[in-house]
Amino acid sequence: MNNNKIIKTWQTRAGLKAKIIKILLLPFFNVYYCGYCAIEKNHNKYNVDYDEINIDVHGGITYGEIEKDGLFWIGFDCAHFDDNIIKCDLDYCINECESMAEQLNHLTNKPLCIILVL
Repeated sequence: MNNNKIIKTWQTRAGLKAKIIKILLLPFFNVYYCGYCAIEKNHNKYNVDYDEINIDVHGGITYGEIEKDGLFWIGFDCAHFDDNIIKCDLDYCINECESMAEQLNHLTNKPLCIILVL
């Protein structure tokens, strides 16, 4: 059993929605954070298997689901073997979400420009 609590939602500098969830894993009372960014339907990574989204984020992307809001949320967790709530605190997770959003913006379909020289 676990207890999840959204502790922060915001719009990243890159313009994507983001959220941090604090997880309390019972009965061991382990606490850790997870960070997520939302991908809208017009993005080329919408509903793509998260294992195929090449983003450098803490521990790699470990979540990808279309949620009730219709957005495809991808995220990472800070529950790896050597993680702890001090090392992977709220500020760290916010920075990771900001980085993830920036990287997602770079993965969008860019128009191809072809120059013909006659």
